[in-house]
Order: sequence, then C-alpha cells, then structure tokens
Amino acid sequence: MKNDHATRLCKKCNSIFPLNTFPKYGGDNGGRRHECHDCYRARMTEHYVANREHRKRAARINYAKNPAAHWTPERRARANELARKRNTELRTKVYAMYGGACVCCGDAEPLFLTLDHIDNNGKMMRKEVHGKASLNLYNWVVKNNYPKVLQLLCMNCNFGKSRNGGTCPHH
Repeated sequence: MKNDHATRLCKKCNSIFPLNTFPKYGGDNGGRRHECHDCYRARMTEHYVANREHRKRAARINYAKNPAAHWTPERRARANELARKRNTELRTKVYAMYGGACVCCGDAEPLFLTLDHIDNNGKMMRKEVHGKASLNLYNWVVKNNYPKVLQLLCMNCNFGKSRNGGTCPHH
C-alpha cells in the first residue's frame, strides 16, 4: 500500500510538500518529478516563451513538408462529425443509466432530456467540478459511476424547477 502522506523536498525551491503535489513522471511506474507542481509549471512556461520562434519555425517547416497532413476543411469536417457521434453516444449511455426518461413527466425524447442537479447546486458544480463545457459533466458522470446527485429531466421540467424555487410545477 502506498503512503499517501509521504513528503518530498522540491529540488528547485527547497520546500517540503506532500508527494501528491509533485507531477507524475515515468508513465505507469508511479514515479514523481524532483520539482513541485509550481516549479515545474514555471519552468515549462519559461521554456515555452523562450522557444516561441523555434516552435513557429518548426511548424512552418513541417507544414511545408506535408500540407495535406494539416487541418484541411475536409479533415476538420470529418473530425467534427466523429466528435458529434462520440458525444451523442456518451449522452445516450448516460441517459440510459439514469432511466432514459424524465423522472417527473416521463418524456423519453432524447433531444429534450437533460441532466439535473437534484440539490439545485448546478452552478456550484459547474464552477468547481465540470468546467464550462456540458460534455465535461457527462464524462464526469461516467467517471464517477453515475452519482445519485443527478437525475434525468426534460427541459420543460428542468426550467420549471429552476423558475419555481427548486420544485417542478408538475408537483
């Protein structure tokens, strides 16, 4: 069993931090870097800024070698099509795990369904957990084994609940 409370000395700032504040290193073997997350981020940012012209030059050379390998309108359209397909499959999977129909009125049209935060804390969860993109929520739901803090509602029930102080107008 790993010791989750272990500490390590950062060799850049000479401060002692918990082991989990050091970025992972070395793939699956569980190694950690010799510098804390803040020092690592500062070093990488400095490197990124210092090598901007080199990166731009390398990008121009790579593009000149094979312009077809870069984003053409056709390639972008295909990538967008695949992304829409993956997103639809993800939503379908999540909706199925939450019953496939609105828990209030029973509407089962997937285009009208949405996930609802039962405790009306969606704004807080979006801010702290999910980020701005709605797909982050769906990925989070799958990763966290379909938590009971969410339910499936149709848009009418969800908006009605929002405007009615947390209670769907059907009730």
